[in-house]
Amino acid sequence: MPALIFPDFEAYSNSVKGIDGEMRVTGRGDDAWLLNCLELGEATLLHGIDGAPVHYHGAPHDRHFGVYLALPGSQTTLDGQLLGEDSFTWLAPRVELHGFTRVPARFLGIDLGERLLMEQAARVDGLDVPRLYRTGTITTTAAMVGHVTAMVQRAFDVREARPDAFAEAGPRQAFAAQLA
Repeated sequence: MPALIFPDFEAYSNSVKGIDGEMRVTGRGDDAWLLNCLELGEATLLHGIDGAPVHYHGAPHDRHFGVYLALPGSQTTLDGQLLGEDSFTWLAPRVELHGFTRVPARFLGIDLGERLLMEQAARVDGLDVPRLYRTGTITTTAAMVGHVTAMVQRAFDVREARPDAFAEAGPRQAFAAQLA
């Protein structure tokens, strides 16, 4: 599916997968609202461009986790934490979050089904599984955030070059497992 262009933020907000919430425009915006989605079965990738600064509150769906990565220049704050090039926000099922942007933001989002995530988590020794059920900003390294960003962008690039690349279950499942 190619990027969707929305004339207003309401249609855009209603099209974001894996999360229910409310978005309010808080500043001037003359740009289009763009959303590019890639469905991979138990995972969905999102690349969004907000058409204006916004205030947002919402929560992921039941049995869905999320990752929110603010792209450079976005000036995004979620739950009181300014996201930078060395951080992302982990979203737990049904845990509400609040955020705002000072400028029209660009972001990458990953929606992960609980079953997929728990299958992958079972393979990681020492992982604090209950921690996965808490929303919060994760500070890591710019290199790690860059790695995840590049992996998501690579999936969009592959689909653009070969629209049928993820038509079969095998490639979708393999990439979704890699993300998880």
